[in-house]
Amino acid sequence: MTYNHENFISDAIESFLMQKTDFDFEIIIHDDASTDKTKEIVEYYERKYPNFIKPIYQNENQYSKGIRRVTAQFLIPKAKGKYIALCEGDDYWTDPYKLQKQFDYMEANPTCSLCTHATKVITFNKMMNEEEDIRKPSDNNIVRSNDEIIMQGAEINHTSSFFFQKRIFNDLPNWYFYSTGDDALRLLCISHGYVSYLDGIMSVYRKGVVGSWSNRVRNHKRNRIKLYENKLKLLEEFNKSTLKLHDGIITKKKQKVLYTLEFYKKVANDGGIWARAIINYMHKQKEKSIKVAIFGVADTAKEIKKHLNDHNVGVSLFLDNYHYGQTVENVHIVHPESLVENKNGINLVVITVWGKQYVEIKKQLLDYNPALNVLTMNDISEY
Repeated sequence: MTYNHENFISDAIESFLMQKTDFDFEIIIHDDASTDKTKEIVEYYERKYPNFIKPIYQNENQYSKGIRRVTAQFLIPKAKGKYIALCEGDDYWTDPYKLQKQFDYMEANPTCSLCTHATKVITFNKMMNEEEDIRKPSDNNIVRSNDEIIMQGAEINHTSSFFFQKRIFNDLPNWYFYSTGDDALRLLCISHGYVSYLDGIMSVYRKGVVGSWSNRVRNHKRNRIKLYENKLKLLEEFNKSTLKLHDGIITKKKQKVLYTLEFYKKVANDGGIWARAIINYMHKQKEKSIKVAIFGVADTAKEIKKHLNDHNVGVSLFLDNYHYGQTVENVHIVHPESLVENKNGINLVVITVWGKQYVEIKKQLLDYNPALNVLTMNDISEY
């Protein structure tokens, strides 16, 4: 699955081609009407490896049409094999025996519906201070409990590690289509067997790629809210279809999702609440002059700027690890590294990103300039 991945798609394809197996496999690439050179790159590999590369070229972007189930709608019907391994166009595999290892395990354990492994998480932008992360839930080969899969989801295994039985897509339940992302696929797998983990790092997930599915969700508030609404619906319908077999853990998961949903409805997407918190913070400080910078350039950041301007508070800069060198709302976007010299005299930075990222970003900012005052979403309630 790829869209505007011209800088990354070759890494992905080469990692597929390097696989050493004692079985045949095909490489199905779904290009969602890329507007860069992704299609041309895929076509090059298609000509060079016609027996391996089986592309699907869309003339119209399916994501923009609201189609989220690319795997079920386009990839599975075209696949001929017994098993499916996933990898998006901005990620890649690192172990040449990845497919063989997972194939051997699945063949020896037919009740396993999904086989996973450890994944390295890196930031693709070399200008950012990289802190590699590893999604490695164990130092041993283990069977994951259903409770872990339901409660933790993407926190424990990335989709670039997925190797599952194609048969689970026969007669898909209605609940599978309620949610985007990989939550439904994980639930589908535990409905047909168990989930295993093979210890060892065999893939790389590039975090924060511009245009990626996760970024498209993260950077638009309506997408964020819809995502969590759909997660709730998925959990409710899955619980019904399994006759509440996992009711206890699903109830806990729903509480977690609902809390996050309400948070983003009431706080993260209300620039007015942010602005009032910032102004209250400023009133409590001794500095006579506070110069504000906003980290992030998505909808929430723009709303905060608007509300601050309404209160005669200016925003000097936007900070971002990827979009620096541009402008938004007539304000320059700069890389956070500029805070080292801090020629603009910034003394308050407001972090508008969501999820766990704000912890990493706050550390990054303070590493650049320990004298900064930094406000995150968790700080709002204090003001």
